[in-house]
Amino acid sequence: MKVLVNKCYGGYGFSNEAHSLYAKKIGKECYFYDSSYDKDRDIMPYKVSEGKGLCVFAFTVPTVDELNEKLGYAKPWHKMTSKERKENSDLYDSLAININDLNRTDKTLISVVEELGKKANSQFSDIRIIDIPDGMEYEISDYDGIETIHEIHQSW
Repeated sequence: MKVLVNKCYGGYGFSNEAHSLYAKKIGKECYFYDSSYDKDRDIMPYKVSEGKGLCVFAFTVPTVDELNEKLGYAKPWHKMTSKERKENSDLYDSLAININDLNRTDKTLISVVEELGKKANSQFSDIRIIDIPDGMEYEISDYDGIETIHEIHQSW
């Protein structure tokens, strides 16, 4: 069984190129945006990414105006009701392409890493494919971003 892990200090994450290829493989378009705090309106609307930011977000929405309108950035998060926050989070999840949160054994994501090699890495990662026995129960531990896979076993 193939499992994805990060093998350098920094953390598990993927490049824009990996997000784009993953989206293409699942039949979706991919557009990149940055977010910045607007202190005058107390909100964090998205803007078109220049590809230089530390936090770039991938969405299926083709324009920044449409994205901000859909996500309702007219009201600050801390002023939303619990129901509004839940609705906003669910909508965000339906529009975002976040491969960082996929299962580490996702076959499509593994094919992206196999195809792109080092180009699949974010600027803070070194993603590797580790082969472990099929059906083995495992856990991933992390020390400052460097991950290792451990077989789950009984302890007393």
